[in-house]
Amino acid sequence: MCAKKILEIGNPPITSYSTDATVLSILPFDEIGHMWFFEKYVPMMAIRDGILFTSFPNTDDFSCPQLTQEEISVKKALETGNCDIIDFIIEKINNDEYMSLSVDTFYVKAFWSHKSSHFYHPIFIYGYDADRQEIYFGDFVSFEGFKFTKASFGEITESVLEPLPDDSLSDVWRDTTAFIFKKREAPTYDIGRVFQAVEKYVSGSNIYCTFIKNEPIWYGLDAVYDKVICEIGKYNSNEDFYDRRILAIYCDHLKVLSMLSEFLYAGKYMAENHSGKFYEMYQASVIQRNKFLKSIVANAHKKVDLDVISKNRENERILLTGIISDKNRC
Repeated sequence: MCAKKILEIGNPPITSYSTDATVLSILPFDEIGHMWFFEKYVPMMAIRDGILFTSFPNTDDFSCPQLTQEEISVKKALETGNCDIIDFIIEKINNDEYMSLSVDTFYVKAFWSHKSSHFYHPIFIYGYDADRQEIYFGDFVSFEGFKFTKASFGEITESVLEPLPDDSLSDVWRDTTAFIFKKREAPTYDIGRVFQAVEKYVSGSNIYCTFIKNEPIWYGLDAVYDKVICEIGKYNSNEDFYDRRILAIYCDHLKVLSMLSEFLYAGKYMAENHSGKFYEMYQASVIQRNKFLKSIVANAHKKVDLDVISKNRENERILLTGIISDKNRC
């Protein structure tokens, strides 16, 4: 066994959800990686009365050309391999495999919930140090956002094997699944898929498309902006329940659009670079996001200016329509 191994990672451009941050920490951001990223992350969908989320492929439809994904039962893997959870993690890392493993953050010192509350949550594991008895992982360990850190072998062992306080959940807890990711050689990727995703997102505004957990899903630019304005409206009206992550997710969306325009222009897929305009929208929204989150933490209510978001809606529509038209001229 190696004494230490840390797999290659990058800083994920999207960190709204741990599933996104996990995959985007591994994804090689070469030309193919960028194309797949934009095809999956430019389009967004919304649940009217639930969360806003990206159209990231779910576990039943993982289509990344540069990564493989395998879902396995941790309990069965440990029994079959006659090993403990640390041996299991080390074996995967030594095989150049990354892991998303659900743990009880109550037992992990790096988390805000350490020894205060039981919180069942997946972490992204990418390395270990046997001499120091440490596992390297990434997650939202505090309210400062996603970051890379470490936990002791003992913390990880407790966090996986200790049952939840509610005995009725013990069997589910002990039979948790892990997702294993590994890099692979990618075939070519058609840039047309990116433009199709952009066009579908703009032209499919506020279109009902499917259900998730019995909630209706609405697709397109207007659906996304309606959702953002709805949730911020709830906050401005002092309602008790609203999505506190809404502006963080929205800012990530604008960041993706800025990256998209820069990539298309650099690759000569379009004649004009709109990234600066998208980035201006992003910066203005980051200021709003930071004020919004600070007011929540400080319990000092300050209304969010919805005019900025409304203007962004029309600017985004104009810019993305311009990208589609620009593509047709190249």
